[in-house]
Amino acid sequence: MSLKKQIIQLSKKMPFIKKYFRGHSVIFMLHRVSPIDHKRLFPNENLKVSPEFLENFILEAKKKGIQFISLNELHHQLVSNTLQKSTFVITFDDGYKDNFEVAYPILKKHQIPFTIYLNTGMPERNIKMWWYALEEYLLKEEKVNINNELVSNRSTLEKEANFMKIRTYLLSLSQEEILTYFKNQNIDWESYPKELGMTWDQIRVLVNDPLVQIENHTDSHPNMALLNQENFTKEIETCNQLFSKETGVNTAHFAFPFGSDNEAKKRDFEWIKNFDFKTSVSTRKGEIYPEHKNFTHVLPRVMLHEKFSIEQLGEIRKNRIITF
Repeated sequence: MSLKKQIIQLSKKMPFIKKYFRGHSVIFMLHRVSPIDHKRLFPNENLKVSPEFLENFILEAKKKGIQFISLNELHHQLVSNTLQKSTFVITFDDGYKDNFEVAYPILKKHQIPFTIYLNTGMPERNIKMWWYALEEYLLKEEKVNINNELVSNRSTLEKEANFMKIRTYLLSLSQEEILTYFKNQNIDWESYPKELGMTWDQIRVLVNDPLVQIENHTDSHPNMALLNQENFTKEIETCNQLFSKETGVNTAHFAFPFGSDNEAKKRDFEWIKNFDFKTSVSTRKGEIYPEHKNFTHVLPRVMLHEKFSIEQLGEIRKNRIITF
């Protein structure tokens, strides 16, 4: 182990270091709540937590005295300089139907407020969920072309490594170019949101529950960093218009699709200020501090996954206050 890693490991055991990096609040990012299928590929299965994990996480957090608050409440506390310590915010991305069928009953049982950032392409059944098409392709092929080289794709480890390489490549492409990549696969694109996504009827049920916020996650889930300002605006406005038409409610918060520093850049955070959102979030990993009052347009989150434990919070980071 390098000296640098030794110092980091030693520092993690020092309470005052952990306390310094521990935020007042944490916005957790989830996608799906469903049993883990070990026959599928990890990159997509890692978007899930099991129902048992979610419930145990809630019970453990409450036992530790942590309060679950809504995204609206977090925003209120930030802008009013009343940010409370030991609070969690639960958010889901995309609008998967297991959010309604599996997660909602658990969260309702424990009276946990939560937010779903919705791609309106999900209930409209026209979103191109290429990450599932890519998984299907890799599961059935023994060799695949990566960077004009035919590589082995037999073992699960190879398939998962190839998934991440191709994913990185696809994220550099426009929506049209991604479809071209899959042109020989005979994909029924509508089948993915139809099988995995919520319906408008389910969304309307959630909208009428005070525990739930449904917010803007664009219409088609593109890499926003690749769009010009006109199409950037169109993605957000289409989502809001469809959502308002179907529910009678306007969105007030935003989440960048994918949301790493390759898919949400400083330019994009400046553009998002042109909209009347209370907050916008990325997938940059970080906790929430009072200083984020000045960065409500670029709030970080922490991914909730099956191997997560609350003790992991407060980890050392290069920058304590994560913005862009």
